[in-house]
Amino acid sequence: MRTGIVALLVLTLASMAVMATCKPSVVYYVYLPTPCIMEFVGWSDSTNVEIYNMSGGVPFKIGGLKISRMQQASLQINGSGMLKIASDKRLFISAYWVSGDRYAGGYVYYPCVDGGFLGKEFIFAPVGVHPFYEHQEKHVVFALDKSEVKIYDGKGGLVTSFTLEPYSYKVLDKRVLKPHEPYRLTSTGRVMLFTTRGHSAAHAPALEGGFSGKTFFAAPAVVDYGLLIIMGSGEAKAIAWGGTPQTYASGKISQGKPLVKVGIPGRGSLSYTLVRISGGEGSVIMGCFSAIWGSEAKWIGPDLDVFGCAGGKSVWVYVPDVKDAVAVVFIPFNRTTVEVDGGVATYDSDETIILGPGYHQVKSDKPVLLTAAYPSNGWSATGPGWAAVLLTPEDLEVSHEVPEPPERGGNNVVLYAAVAAALIMVAAVVLFKSCLLYTSPSPRDLSTSRMPSS
Repeated sequence: MRTGIVALLVLTLASMAVMATCKPSVVYYVYLPTPCIMEFVGWSDSTNVEIYNMSGGVPFKIGGLKISRMQQASLQINGSGMLKIASDKRLFISAYWVSGDRYAGGYVYYPCVDGGFLGKEFIFAPVGVHPFYEHQEKHVVFALDKSEVKIYDGKGGLVTSFTLEPYSYKVLDKRVLKPHEPYRLTSTGRVMLFTTRGHSAAHAPALEGGFSGKTFFAAPAVVDYGLLIIMGSGEAKAIAWGGTPQTYASGKISQGKPLVKVGIPGRGSLSYTLVRISGGEGSVIMGCFSAIWGSEAKWIGPDLDVFGCAGGKSVWVYVPDVKDAVAVVFIPFNRTTVEVDGGVATYDSDETIILGPGYHQVKSDKPVLLTAAYPSNGWSATGPGWAAVLLTPEDLEVSHEVPEPPERGGNNVVLYAAVAAALIMVAAVVLFKSCLLYTSPSPRDLSTSRMPSS
C-alpha cells in the first residue's frame, strides 16, 4: 500500500491546461459559497480526476490530478461558485472554509467505499475545526449491526479498535483522528461515521439509504441548544438515544409543515437522537440553535450541506430566509425529470435548479445531488465557517434492511485515548500554494439555472 501526499498546482482559468486525462465514470458536484481548501484521498490506485468550472452553464475543464490508494492531495480554491469533479474511480473528496491559518469544521457524514453511508470500509481524511470551536468537535461511529471496528492510519498502523453492539455508538477522542490526514476504518458489521461541531448543520442520511427514509441517527450540533427539523409525511418522533430512550419531540409532518424542535438541551455537549417516521417517509436536518443569533430555525449553521435525492424518491429541503442562503440541485444525467413543489420539468446533465427560502420537496426519476448553504448571520472570516464531504449519485442508490431498534439506547459512549504518546502529537497540516482556480457568480445570478414550471 502506497501512502503520501500529492501536491496539486492549480492552474488559472486562462491557461486551460490539463493535468490528467481520464474517461469519467463518476461525478461529484458542489456549490462553494466562499474560497476554500479541497482535499482528496484515493480509494484505488491510478485514479484520474478532472476538475470543471460550471460558471456560465457549460462546464469547462480547468485541471486535474492522478492519485493512488491512501494518497492525499489538497488544493486551494480562491473563488466561489459551482464545481464539477469527474473521475474514473470513486474517491474521498472534502471541502472546507479556510482563512489564514484557521480551518473550519462542520457536520459531515463520510461515504463508505462500497457506496452509501452504512458500510464496512471507509477511507477518509477527517475534517478539521476552527481553533476556537475545537472543544465542540466530535467524531462518532454508530453501529447498525454488532461490529468489530478497527481504524488504521495512512501507513497501515493500527490506531484503535473497539466493539459496538447494534444501535450503539462511540465518540472518539479527537487525538485518535488527526484532521486532514488519511485513515482507513474497517468493520465486521455495518457502521456509520460522522463528525459534528457546534454551529453546524446537515441532512442526516437515512439508515435505509439516501436522505429520505424512516430511521435516522444523528446528533444536534449543540452550542447553546440543539435544533431538529423533521420534514416529509407521516408521524415523526425524536428519541434521545443513550440509556433509557426518551421521546422529546413528536407530531404529524406534511408538506410545508415540518416538526421543528428548537432548544434541545445540551450547552456544549451532544444530544444523540434516533428519529423514527411511521406512515410515510421524510428527511432530517440536525443543526445549531444559538442564543447568539436568535430563536428561529433560520439561524442554523453556518455550514454547507451536501446531500441528494435517490431516483424515484423524494427529499425534503429547508432554505433559511437569510442573506446568501440557497440550495442548488445538480443534474448528473440526461433526460432527468424533476418535480419541485408540484412543478415538473425535464433536465439534461450539468443543469441546475436554484431553490430559494422555505421548505421544498424535490422528487426525481434519477439521482440528483444537492448543496444547501446555511450562512446563519453571514460568512465571517472570524466565524466557525463550514465543511462538506462530496457525494456521488451512486451513494444515493444504496439501500439497507434496518432491524428494529432495541428498547434501550446505545449508551456506551467512551472517549478512547490514544494508544501511544506519538498519537497525541499534533500533526502539521500540509497545504499547497496555488493560483486562482476560478471565480464565478452567485447561483442566484446564473441564468442557466432554472426552476420547473408549476
